[in-house]
Amino acid sequence: MTRLSRSKLWAEFLQRLASEMEPLTPVIHQGRRLVWRQGEWLNRVDLSRHSWPDRHFPEAPPVTRISMNRLNFEPPEAMLRRFGLSGVTHPLGEPRLRLEWTVYGEELLAFASWLPLLIRGRLSPWEPIPLPPHPSHVFNGGLRRTSYAWTATAWEVYARWRRTDVSLPFMAIPADRVKPARALTRLLRLPS
Repeated sequence: MTRLSRSKLWAEFLQRLASEMEPLTPVIHQGRRLVWRQGEWLNRVDLSRHSWPDRHFPEAPPVTRISMNRLNFEPPEAMLRRFGLSGVTHPLGEPRLRLEWTVYGEELLAFASWLPLLIRGRLSPWEPIPLPPHPSHVFNGGLRRTSYAWTATAWEVYARWRRTDVSLPFMAIPADRVKPARALTRLLRLPS
C-alpha cells in the first residue's frame, strides 16, 4: 500500500518530472498535467487514476496511469501565448511520444527521472533508452515504439483485485524480456 495520498504522490511526481525536464525546455505544471513545447508540438504528461482505494472500492490497489500525448487537451489561450503558439487552435503532441504506462503505488516516483530519458530516446535514435525503473511489460514493440506498458507489479496486483487472469496477451513483451534501446552509432567518414 502506498504511504502518500494520491494527490501528494502525483504532486511529488510532477514536481520531480518538471525539475528533470526544466533545464531542457520550459514546462508548465498544471494540476494533474505537465506541458512543454518541443518545436511545433505541445506535449503533455497527464496522470489518471486507473484504480485507487476509495469509499466505494476500499480494496482497490493504488494504480496510476501515466499518459503522454494521449488524452484530449484544449490548452487555454494564455498557455498558447506563453509557449509562443498563439492562434493555434489545438496544437498536437509529438506522435512519437504517445504512450500510456500504468504503475503501482509509489513506483510512480522513479518514473520521474526515467521519463525524460525515454523522451530523448524516442525523439532521437542517437540516444539510448535504459530499462524502466521497475520491471514492466511492454506491448506492441520495444521501448522506442510501444504506446502501452504496465509495471509487472501493477499488472499482477490489478488482475488479482479484478479476479482476472494475470497471463499476458500475445502482443506483450514480458518484463524479463524487455531490452534497453541502444543508441545508433554515427559512422564518421574520414577524408581520404
